[in-house]
Amino acid sequence: MQGTKTIVQVIGFTGIISRSGLLKTILYAAAKERFIVARLLYKVLFSS
Repeated sequence: MQGTKTIVQVIGFTGIISRSGLLKTILYAAAKERFIVARLLYKVLFSS
């Protein structure tokens, strides 16, 4: 579950955009242990 700890750190940095609902999507992906999906979402957030 090392990925979950990383997601928590990512959430700390992406807290600003939590209002858009993307944070919940990342949390959902992490909860489903779909770390790859969470990483893709993370890349999308900061590439736009």
